[in-house]
Amino acid sequence: PSAKGTPSAKGTPSAKGTPAIATPAHRSVSPHRRRRRRRHEPDAEHEEKELDLTTQWAQVMEAIKPRRGLIIKDEEAHAFVESFIQRMESAANQDLELFRMNKPMVKKLELLPEAVEVMEKYQFTDAFITYGGCRVLAL
Repeated sequence: PSAKGTPSAKGTPSAKGTPAIATPAHRSVSPHRRRRRRRHEPDAEHEEKELDLTTQWAQVMEAIKPRRGLIIKDEEAHAFVESFIQRMESAANQDLELFRMNKPMVKKLELLPEAVEVMEKYQFTDAFITYGGCRVLAL
């Protein structure tokens, strides 16, 4: 056993007389600091995540970018709307036949999503009214 004030095998005695734990000379930096240094080193995986975030950000920005309006010539719009109204009229006539046979009338309903799209487009509004679209809706 060692006396107070003399060094022991485990380290130097503390002020109270109990020996302190010896630290090797090569451990000048605490293990916690070493871990921090390792975390801050850039690695390939971190750079890949940043690239991935950059790509994702670009995709988001592209998705919210205002789109240029659809350019439709009047001749094309009139031809399209006229043929669509003829299809609507044909569907209304088929529904009348189905009604007479006591069957469900679903032909006009099948055209409903397309009819809404046509009516929402500003380029088609004049042609829709001109070719009797409102009359066909009432059938």
